[in-house]
Amino acid sequence: MNFSPAYAEESDWSHRAKRKGYRIVLSGKSLAYHSESYTMKNKYNKNSLRLLRLTHRIKYRFLNWSYQEFLFNWKWYLIEVVEEIKNGTIHILLAAIMKNLLMLSTTLEERKKRSKGQTIIFKYPYRNIATFI
Repeated sequence: MNFSPAYAEESDWSHRAKRKGYRIVLSGKSLAYHSESYTMKNKYNKNSLRLLRLTHRIKYRFLNWSYQEFLFNWKWYLIEVVEEIKNGTIHILLAAIMKNLLMLSTTLEERKKRSKGQTIIFKYPYRNIATFI
């Protein structure tokens, strides 16, 4: 599933790697360079970036979390709601939830493909084609 232009793709890739048997490790000597981060702030206003981040975070969970993870991670939902209320942006979280509900059938279809090990192909707006398994 496409997380373009930003947010949640690293979590998605990590989750897929773990499912394939890879171990995720933390290295203090590693460096991630995000060439688009400066551009993102110039292209989108603060609320648009927040909506994008929240929408993709929810989409990531629908794609990757088991039903048990949804049940046992309720505290993260509560933390998000409290954070958005404190920031006066609860309407953005509600919009992100609605966006995910509107595309839920597509997301669940994608989840089904992943569980069957099918290759997923999608187009990036800034690259030709990317293929993930």
